[in-house]
Amino acid sequence: MPGPSFAFTYGQAIVGIYSGYSFDTCSNDAIVDSTVLLDEYFAVIWFVGEETEKDETFSSIKQLTIRSYLEKYGRLIISSGANITWDLDLDSNRYSTTKEDNEFLNHIIKADFAGKIAMNKTITGSNDGIFDEFEFSLDPQIYAIDSLDIINPISPAKACLMVDSTKIAGIRNEMGHPINSGRLLYFSSPFKIIESSSIQAKLMKSILSYLLVIDHAEDKKLERDLTKPEKYTLEQNYPNPFCPSTVIRHQIPTAGDATLKIYNINRSVGVYN
Repeated sequence: MPGPSFAFTYGQAIVGIYSGYSFDTCSNDAIVDSTVLLDEYFAVIWFVGEETEKDETFSSIKQLTIRSYLEKYGRLIISSGANITWDLDLDSNRYSTTKEDNEFLNHIIKADFAGKIAMNKTITGSNDGIFDEFEFSLDPQIYAIDSLDIINPISPAKACLMVDSTKIAGIRNEMGHPINSGRLLYFSSPFKIIESSSIQAKLMKSILSYLLVIDHAEDKKLERDLTKPEKYTLEQNYPNPFCPSTVIRHQIPTAGDATLKIYNINRSVGVYN
């Protein structure tokens, strides 16, 4: 995660549409050192800021982590502000790009680098049904980058966002069973610089509807099955150490009341129902 302002933009869009949703944020480093595990999340928003020129957009360990998450049918959106396709494609002639980077781009993201286009353009949805009603502008004053990557989708990935009417700026891909599948969205246009917060919220609604698959009866049943705990679990509190509050997550396999007792050494200091 490049910084808290990026996370705020995504969080504001989520809350603007789904006020009952909760979400966590963390740095990319927390993923790399396994402080936060992607496997614990049904859907993940992974965004990149200014990491291309000085740092890798996706190091080898980040690539392995994302590959593993998608192979376990995770749901992921990658939103770029740093020319990811250019950074990972050997055809870009970037000195630090490796064959492994190119393989990750082609076989996991299912994209190929097709050039760059000036930033000051209009983004429209393709006619694939996910974002077909969208048309919006980008505000380069919010976030100083001068170009967008043009994407060539690699089958079975399909275009979902267009730039300048004819060039592809976003792709989608489903892996596995049509319902119980991994899902990937990749945008070369930064979410943060979409012209208005209302459009960001509307776009986020379509993003989450696609990633979470909650529009149909059979998908809602799947959602319940996926989120129903199979056993009792009690997670480590976070943050730890803490002041003045912390979060303790737990799951039980059947609906009902639960009592959580917190002990300090050998004496009970709190009981919560």
